[in-house]
Amino acid sequence: MTCACSCLTRIVTVYRQWDLIRRWISNPDLLQSRVNWIFVNDSPDDGPPQDILSALEALGAQLVAPKFNCGRSNARNLGASKSLTPYLEHVDGDDVPLPLNDSIIGLLEKDCADLIICPVVEWPVGTEMPEIRDDYCPQVQSMWAPLFSEYPAVDVRPAATIWRTASYQQLAGYDARFESGEDFQLAWRGLRSGLVMVHATAAKQIYHAKPKVWLQDPLFCEGHLAALKWLVAEGKLTRKQIEDWHPKLLTQNWWHLHRELFHEWKVLKIYLTRNLHKLRPW
Repeated sequence: MTCACSCLTRIVTVYRQWDLIRRWISNPDLLQSRVNWIFVNDSPDDGPPQDILSALEALGAQLVAPKFNCGRSNARNLGASKSLTPYLEHVDGDDVPLPLNDSIIGLLEKDCADLIICPVVEWPVGTEMPEIRDDYCPQVQSMWAPLFSEYPAVDVRPAATIWRTASYQQLAGYDARFESGEDFQLAWRGLRSGLVMVHATAAKQIYHAKPKVWLQDPLFCEGHLAALKWLVAEGKLTRKQIEDWHPKLLTQNWWHLHRELFHEWKVLKIYLTRNLHKLRPW
């Protein structure tokens, strides 16, 4: 169900994650008048259970069910193609959307930005879900910040970003060639094309930080390497920028971040050290 006065579509991509969706789907605070919901089920043989279907109906959500597995980027873009609101955001199936703070609603109503960056609540796997207070305002962190040196802090994860729908469509959304690095590649394209970015002061999602075994997945490193190769080929990054950046993943003082995220940077740094030659010729 779409409300004419809605300003944001929250697009949830699900791949065999209905048990995780069940953690939050019945939260009555998520039923906000300015918000529409779209759920993309990217596993054709794993439809939502009856209790989830009832919760989706209560939320007024649209269920999109492709006949084949699209992959993360294409599933997100499919959901975005159904959005009829000025802004959209993506919610991964293992993360938890929060009710939108008045400050975020205010930015959406002002319609003053192409990309809104929100702080993210980190929830490491194996710990209790954090309790969110009204005054909770975590600091924005990003491993990519040194490559966005001309911009304020940029967190490229969907848990942090809200896109103007028209701008997202103009950029053609996420590019599946950079899977696992697609978030960074899209944000870079947007900012380099002159899109206007602003920062919100309140979180909109809880990010469920992945275990270390996931962070050693070669797909993660290959996706980020592919994004860097694209940036070099497009003349948007130089050899010096990359060589100055990737050793800092271990040498900078990241003590304030949880151990899983530090490990993510360590794995990527080691991988890039071994494969940096693939970015040549410069």
